[in-house]
Amino acid sequence: MAHARGKRLNLRMMTPQRVLAVLFLACAALAPARLFANNIQTAEHPAFGDKGYALQFDNRALINYSDTFVNANGTTRQAIVSQDTWQSNFRAFIPGWMLRVGLNYTHLQQSGGGRWGWGDTNLEAGASREFGNTRLRALLYVKAPTGSYDPARTVNIGSAQWDMGPELYLTQYLFDKKVDIDLYSLYSFRFRNAQNDTTPGRELCYMVTAAYLVNVGVPVRVGVEHRGLFGDPAVKAGHHSGLAKRTLTLGPVAQFNLARFVPGLSVWPAVFFDVENRNSARTTQYFTRLNYNF
Repeated sequence: MAHARGKRLNLRMMTPQRVLAVLFLACAALAPARLFANNIQTAEHPAFGDKGYALQFDNRALINYSDTFVNANGTTRQAIVSQDTWQSNFRAFIPGWMLRVGLNYTHLQQSGGGRWGWGDTNLEAGASREFGNTRLRALLYVKAPTGSYDPARTVNIGSAQWDMGPELYLTQYLFDKKVDIDLYSLYSFRFRNAQNDTTPGRELCYMVTAAYLVNVGVPVRVGVEHRGLFGDPAVKAGHHSGLAKRTLTLGPVAQFNLARFVPGLSVWPAVFFDVENRNSARTTQYFTRLNYNF
């Protein structure tokens, strides 16, 4: 990554088309932290015990890098963006229900410069139920525009607009919990950014994961995850701005249960590679999640 970040774009060569590409790239780079923040066992929750409630502290390090933007016809152009994000999530569970608050601290580097700052805040709330070997969450997702935004900048850490939509997690365990199949979907309604008079296009994203339980001294779930994101064109001053985007992603995932050393602790490493893009960046994401239940 150090060598990759050493590359830079020449600002004097930033044509309007390239500026549009970088804008799309920034959106794609920010999307994984917001939409694809969960891995296998998506609908699992901690045991309640005698307390009658459960708490979960979930920290995630995400590194996204891209040097390629894919146009509508599949041709590519150079556009380099790297983004490092530390995401802290706090979940509270009571029987049948769940609340999550997520905060993001991001380093975004593009066009020869870098920015540090707090990104937008993610909220989830709704039903979290178990039915035998089935885990289900039906939630309302809200993204609040708490991150820094400057309309004079090409790339921003915050978005200056609200997102909201229904979110569904489903986990099905098979073969005495040796295998789990996980499904996730979110349909996001995206509201107007008053600072630039632009309404980002609505987005549909989904995730499908299959994993198998093995023991290497500690229980480990290993598997593969496929993700998809489809976004409508943005609307500026009543007219379409840009084009619809599509991103399809694939990568290995794992969960190491470290409860034998620290009760309630697990680590989830993963790597995700974009395998299909249109009007979006081709991104590689390195993901590590540190989970603690108490």
